[in-house]
Amino acid sequence: MKRWGVLIICFLAVFFSCTPSSKYLLKKNYKLSIDKEYIRVLLLKTVDSVEIKSDSEMKITDKKTGKIVSEKKDRLMMNPDNVNNPIFLESKNAQISLNGNSYRGMLEIHNVMGKLWVINKLRIDEYLLSVVPAEIPSSWNIEALKAQAVAARTYTYYHLARNKQALYDLDSSNKSQMYRGIAVENNASSDAVLKTSGEVITFNNDPILSYFHSTCGGKTIDDKYVWKKSDLEYLKSKKCDFCKESTKYSWETHLSLSDMKKYLSKKFHGIGKIKKISFNKESGRITDVTIIHSNGMLNITGNDFRLAFPETVIRSTFFNAKKNKDGFLLSGKGWGHGVGMCQWGAKGMAEKGYNYKSILKNYYSNIEIIKINDKIVATKVKKTESIQ
Repeated sequence: MKRWGVLIICFLAVFFSCTPSSKYLLKKNYKLSIDKEYIRVLLLKTVDSVEIKSDSEMKITDKKTGKIVSEKKDRLMMNPDNVNNPIFLESKNAQISLNGNSYRGMLEIHNVMGKLWVINKLRIDEYLLSVVPAEIPSSWNIEALKAQAVAARTYTYYHLARNKQALYDLDSSNKSQMYRGIAVENNASSDAVLKTSGEVITFNNDPILSYFHSTCGGKTIDDKYVWKKSDLEYLKSKKCDFCKESTKYSWETHLSLSDMKKYLSKKFHGIGKIKKISFNKESGRITDVTIIHSNGMLNITGNDFRLAFPETVIRSTFFNAKKNKDGFLLSGKGWGHGVGMCQWGAKGMAEKGYNYKSILKNYYSNIEIIKINDKIVATKVKKTESIQ
């Protein structure tokens, strides 16, 4: 009996120490249909006409009825007046372009309250072929590119599982991840995507919210000090000695009180003449800002304060504010929110010989890197010539 007890204990130890299989993750956390091999990316919302072209025959399908509306080559001009039901547009043997920008996959067009919403539906790794070079230069070390590819893929899967937006999954701007279509694709970044295909970062068997930013300026920050309702165990402050070569490592800007009022009034209405501003800090970064003005008082987070200004004016919340005659002199470090992976830090680590998994584990706490779904394989895409 003792021997059987030892064997059972050993079995349980081995079982629970193993990384959960991709099938387990798929079943337990995601419940993804096979369609979730695809991502729907919002490209445009407009009241204007849009031009759609392809070098091959395009098939237009009424999404509501499933019937083919027409098949034609050349170009289409679409506007809110001629789109009643949602439609799919597919090109049989070529890329499809929207207002001169080419995309993989298909386009989906909706008329939403008199505006055209144009959505690009494509495979996840096809999407990442554009995201990675849109986020960081393809000339960077391959290990930094791989780290970006895995972080971007993880961010995608995290949002696919939690998406509550019926029409699309992610935006094509920095509200989600930068996505610019085929024009920015590059051999080096495409290799990084394909070589890490299916790999995601997990914490407790669940893909993480893998935030990343340009430059941390020496250390990242806990997410809870940037977004009040967030406190994720894997997004903790980390010292970073690798981003000093960043062109955004340090910065300085002067803001008069009138400039502050001008920018803040665009987002926070009713602000009068600014009388006093006080900044609260945590780990060197501004977490809360109190603004006393002639019409009252405004309390906002440091990140909301940063985002009220053009990104080239206040690049991060990692700054010191020195009062002067007519405003403040801000002396800061870094660019972006400062949470998660520092992209310039990833570059610096890669150049010092760290591989992409080490880079990711440096910026995200207590994580694992696994294949989420063996069924999702890299699309065999034709490599594009470098445009950089």
